[in-house]
Amino acid sequence: MRAMTFFTRLSIGLLFVYAGAVKVWDVGGGEWAAPQFAVDIANFRLVPGDAAILLAVYLPWVEILAGVALVCRRFYAGGLTVLAVLGLIFTGAIVQAMARGLNVNCGCFGQTGGGTDLPLALTRDVALLGGLAFLAIAERYGPHGRRGYSESLLESREGEV
Repeated sequence: MRAMTFFTRLSIGLLFVYAGAVKVWDVGGGEWAAPQFAVDIANFRLVPGDAAILLAVYLPWVEILAGVALVCRRFYAGGLTVLAVLGLIFTGAIVQAMARGLNVNCGCFGQTGGGTDLPLALTRDVALLGGLAFLAIAERYGPHGRRGYSESLLESREGEV
């Protein structure tokens, strides 16, 4: 269980660090990626243009910081919560785009992420939400969570009484 939790935490954390990084800097084009990401956000028709620009500038940094929090287990609960909320928002945005018949680039991985395969992006977001839910449950009920104790801890406390 610990190995699975570690692998899931590392995978999701690094995925969000990568996703944020390629939205900050377009490696292929050698330039800032925020202008194109702002266009990708605006194409969803959920926020006004000025809000799309602000999101394009700040959202990648939030993803990077939350991903680092997962990888390093520093501010872990906060990083997990931020990524779960972002995952729900991203999933909702993709669902509404599919329902409205919009043919948009999700912008999930900047310009490296490919085109407009929204069903694939939706599947990926649902899988990420599942992984984040697993991490939240493992954190709360696992051996070091608030609701559970490892057997060694229980045994050591029995000897104290």
